[in-house]
Amino acid sequence: MKKIAQIIENEVKLIEGQVGVGFKDLKSGEEYYYNGDERVLAASTFKVPVLVEFYNQVISGKLNLDKRYEVKEEDITFGSGVLKELKPGMALTLKDYATLMMIISDNVATDIVLKIVGKENVNKTIKSLGLKNTRVMMSCKELLNDAIGIKPTDDQETIAEKLTNLEFDKNAKCFTDYEDNDVTSPADMVKIFDLIYNKRILNEQACDEMLDIMKRCQTNWRIPRYFPKNVKAAHKTGSIAGVANDAGIVFTEKGDYILAIYSNGPEDDYAINVRGFDFIATLSKKIYDYYVSR
Repeated sequence: MKKIAQIIENEVKLIEGQVGVGFKDLKSGEEYYYNGDERVLAASTFKVPVLVEFYNQVISGKLNLDKRYEVKEEDITFGSGVLKELKPGMALTLKDYATLMMIISDNVATDIVLKIVGKENVNKTIKSLGLKNTRVMMSCKELLNDAIGIKPTDDQETIAEKLTNLEFDKNAKCFTDYEDNDVTSPADMVKIFDLIYNKRILNEQACDEMLDIMKRCQTNWRIPRYFPKNVKAAHKTGSIAGVANDAGIVFTEKGDYILAIYSNGPEDDYAINVRGFDFIATLSKKIYDYYVSR
């Protein structure tokens, strides 16, 4: 673990901004954290506890994976995903929405799932899991509207103008509030992935299904970017103006490990934090290379 710590600390010196990293060897149980308990902006990694609560309600019988929900005009929001590009009225299954939420980080699908399961239930489950720094307080639409300054009192012309310009306000609540916001910590994300991997929450089938969905993640330019093609990762990325995150499980022939990397860049990265993406991918590859060469 000393070498893993050294790799992480050396790479962190090369990146500006707020950084948090969590690592756990699932074979030995050894862990290392850099700012592990420091609360960070979750961005789309908040979708992991949403997925857990989704399956919690599935196994309790409250939700049916095959039930269909019709997308409505008010469900549409901007940002990542494909459903925003399609005409409202389509009716996919709840499992489809949960899958789109995770594999392409679809914001419309996420907000549909979040509306169905309820924020209060997500946060209740988060608390029951002992995730002390994690909150899910904003939907994707609420978060993104806040980021570009859309207010409930805005008329349609003003909203259209803000959506066209897409100018992020670095002082918005979604970027500055670490309490009443979508937040987490590297240690919390390592813990939730550990619980899923070891099937210590929900039941074995639910954990297997969640891992299967996350193994099919298509936003793979961070943790898995430089991996050999046969190496799988069950992970969830997150990004919003300056924020670059990725957390998940890496499966190797030498054993499996959890890696959670959170980066919030300086002011000049308040667009897409490409340097953060590169930092995550490079750090991930260096950890992988050492792990499989021991």
